[in-house]
Amino acid sequence: MGGDKGSALLTFLSKTAIIRRKRISSYGPADKLLWLAEIPKERPECRSPFLSDKPDDLGGLWLEVRKKREPARPPVPQVVADWVRADDLNQPENEPELLPEITLIVERRVTDPDASQDTERTIVQHVPELRRLADHPEVEDAWLEYLLEKWEPWAQEMRRWQDVQTVYESLDFMRRRLEEAEERYELVLAIGFLQWRDPTGTAVARHVLTAPAELTLDAARGVLTVVPAATFDGFRVEFDMLELRDRPRVDEGRLSEHFQALDIQAWDTDLVAPLLREIANSLRADAEVDETFQRADRIEERPRLSYAPAVVLRERRPTAYEDLIRKFLEAATGDGLKGTQPWLRLLREGEQPTSP
Repeated sequence: MGGDKGSALLTFLSKTAIIRRKRISSYGPADKLLWLAEIPKERPECRSPFLSDKPDDLGGLWLEVRKKREPARPPVPQVVADWVRADDLNQPENEPELLPEITLIVERRVTDPDASQDTERTIVQHVPELRRLADHPEVEDAWLEYLLEKWEPWAQEMRRWQDVQTVYESLDFMRRRLEEAEERYELVLAIGFLQWRDPTGTAVARHVLTAPAELTLDAARGVLTVVPAATFDGFRVEFDMLELRDRPRVDEGRLSEHFQALDIQAWDTDLVAPLLREIANSLRADAEVDETFQRADRIEERPRLSYAPAVVLRERRPTAYEDLIRKFLEAATGDGLKGTQPWLRLLREGEQPTSP
């Protein structure tokens, strides 16, 4: 296919496309992230090899979340109902308290002011009456019994439900967004979160390793599952959040070997850690690597690359041209791409014609 000249031209086109690509230094408002560090680990409704001691038992999925029925709050005793706010009862994070005093509208029989003096006629009026909790020990006794035996067990279960429901709603939002505008959004599993204030003062906050993912719903069971996409062919490195001069020059051959070993096993830190260290050490001499789920609280002038896996819904990048050139280049390198006559004529331009 023109040998080295064809490969050199394809390499040039690939690098030109990278230079022209718009820089996206951090996630934007249209992007939705679900950090795996924020998923409750000890909940049977949430299953993931990232959270399990036996990841190989989960059949290749990345995350599964099962919807759970919301626990109903036990009703308060009637004697207590007027002494506590309903909104306070529905907040499982804060223990509700009785009001020190309340005003009730009560019926009271009084003399009818319109009656004649000879008649002792009375009427019923609705008048406000102030009541103090200190005068009603029976209310406090009923409240303490309700609080300890019914409300606190419900609040504990409710907090557990909220932990799972938050994750489920985040995934369901992603699913609906993909259904509504699949041509605009894509779902990826991302690892290696880079945080850095670069020499231009720009805050960088994006993952450097991503893989395409799919999100499916089992509506009958209420189960959302994130799995590798059908188009999955390995993780890819992304440096387009960096200025061209700051992008690390990594050994692509060694990275390719790492990616082949990694496959879909992004939960295996023994496989991920060498990748992160190679990228960090190629980026800057003072770059740090954190192999935990946590990310830094703030962005500093020293690059920090954290494991920090996340499911990311983001706007698609226009990479069709770059992908096409990359496939041509891979085929050309492996001698698997045959040249067409127009392509061969392009490669021969500028050459001196051979003598007959």
